[in-house]
Amino acid sequence: MSTNKNNRILFILPDTEMGGAERQAVLLSKELSEKYIVDFLCLHFQKRKYKVPEALKNSNVNVVIIESIFPTNRMCQIFRLAQIAWFCLFKRYYAVFPYLYEMCIDIGILKYLRLLNTNIAVWNQRDEGFKGKLTKINKSILPYFDVFISNSLGGCSFLENTLLVPQNKIHYIKNGVDIKPTISRNSWRIAHQIADDEFVLCMLANIQSNKDHLTVIRAIKKINDRGLKVKMLLVGYPGNTIDLVKQTILESGLSNSVILFGAVQDVGSLLNAVDASVLSSPSEGLSNAMLESMAMKVPFIGTRISGITNVLGNDYPLLFEVGNANQLADCIQMVMEKSECIENIVSSNVMLIERVFSITRLKQETLALIEKNK
Repeated sequence: MSTNKNNRILFILPDTEMGGAERQAVLLSKELSEKYIVDFLCLHFQKRKYKVPEALKNSNVNVVIIESIFPTNRMCQIFRLAQIAWFCLFKRYYAVFPYLYEMCIDIGILKYLRLLNTNIAVWNQRDEGFKGKLTKINKSILPYFDVFISNSLGGCSFLENTLLVPQNKIHYIKNGVDIKPTISRNSWRIAHQIADDEFVLCMLANIQSNKDHLTVIRAIKKINDRGLKVKMLLVGYPGNTIDLVKQTILESGLSNSVILFGAVQDVGSLLNAVDASVLSSPSEGLSNAMLESMAMKVPFIGTRISGITNVLGNDYPLLFEVGNANQLADCIQMVMEKSECIENIVSSNVMLIERVFSITRLKQETLALIEKNK
């Protein structure tokens, strides 16, 4: 597909570190760069990782990094807004894709102040609205968005019922998955000193209050009490619950069984090397950890919440109630002991990913939406 030299698209992130929403931004920007000139703006803060720019190396995407001040107060937020405004001041974009709630707010303010020149401003709802509410600012800026996209039914509901966006402006576009390992299972395990016969699980989620790592720790304790040996890797950046998680691991006597693994860039190789993936969370929009686990043929165990059952169905065998460590332990034991049943579950998951969550489908639906009135 030839590049349309007259059209530019801007992707914008409030950080350079990589999470689920950021991975989606990277994937979609690469796809759209086949047709558009794509600028990708990231703000960077001291001590943060340059993961997003690394992921866009050797692509057609133009990456711009702005050194900024972490927005801990109103003055810092205004400074960040001024930096974005200055970057956009002499440019015209066909479409602007802000990722994460705070960037949507900033883009809306710039449109309101006439400091952003774009045909289409996209509101990207990447979660169910954990910190979003209808405020005076939201009421003022929401009319300046041309398109509202959510990657989950929960996100669509938040837009309609909390932000009062008209239903006909909301579009449900599911995430796309494109993941593969860069090294073999055996090489990964050797590099991380994990024996080939160890049963290893992981939870891909930053250690913060909107995830439930404590239930996972309690479940591993119950598994040990049943005489089964497993190793759980808690994979993600340390957040506001890290001290509580460390304390719980220590008090449970699980220092050798539950490992604070930190964040990883090569998620494909990690998932290729583990035996099961767990997501314990009280609320989700659409979890990339779930989708990537399914795509990598890893048995996925998750909480019985709408963000998961909307994808897998209420009858999916590896679900547990929020906070129920006994049920989670049962799911883990099922994966360990019922190989034929688990193989069927994994096969069904892979087919679902291929049918519903392809990158090609994400690209086509996005293009159809933003070019509808071109």
